[in-house]
Amino acid sequence: MSDYCYVEVTVSEEDKDIAINTIKDYNEITHNNDGTINIIVYKGDYGLADELQKLANNGVNFVYSHEAGGNYGPCVGACVNGEIVECNADFDGNPVVTFPPTYQISQKEIDICKKYYSTLKKFYNIVKQRRSGGIR
Repeated sequence: MSDYCYVEVTVSEEDKDIAINTIKDYNEITHNNDGTINIIVYKGDYGLADELQKLANNGVNFVYSHEAGGNYGPCVGACVNGEIVECNADFDGNPVVTFPPTYQISQKEIDICKKYYSTLKKFYNIVKQRRSGGIR
């Protein structure tokens, strides 16, 4: 049984080959001016969870987002050095923290969103350093 949703994965241009060989059923690839590419999948099975884990296991740094599926909501994520950080998102791709009727906001959710932003920043710093020849 499958659960499909729209997924967008961003990797550095240097990691394009390994990424497209891992995410085989992509629909589009777009090139950005910052040294990254977007791999777009219209129907990613379970938000490409298996493929994203394979990328992480192979040392690929990336950021991603996916829409809601049948059993899960939208999310955003980032991976640097094999560690994936994922948090809930609104339908515009912004990280969110649940605000329950009890007003007991989860510190864990806040910490995950902070870690996501920190990892996102690390990803773009690595891309920038690679472009300037500082990291291979």
